[in-house]
Amino acid sequence: MTNRINFKDRNTLSTLREAVGHAEIRISQKRRELVNPTELEIERFRSKEAEYSLLAAQLYLEWRLSLNKEYAAIGDAIENKKDKLQADIARLEVERAQQHLDAAESSYRLILSHQ
Repeated sequence: MTNRINFKDRNTLSTLREAVGHAEIRISQKRRELVNPTELEIERFRSKEAEYSLLAAQLYLEWRLSLNKEYAAIGDAIENKKDKLQADIARLEVERAQQHLDAAESSYRLILSHQ
């Protein structure tokens, strides 16, 4: 018997989001605990934090889409529009997180190339 992750299950997505959030907090704490960190070390941690942030945003979007799909037939037209807008906001959060990750990785590579 194999255990498979059901990425369409909202409970699973919530659990994964929570785990990613904890990992992101741990990375932030490690970065703050550094004594006399180099720019490269700081940027490496920021890049890792951005990766977790992107993953959390993607998981939230999947959770929102799963919720919308399940309750689309139940809710009224106004609630459905509200749910779609929340999904659009989640998509924008994913885009923002991706841009943040791209910027952090660029900064890391720039500093690395100067060393």
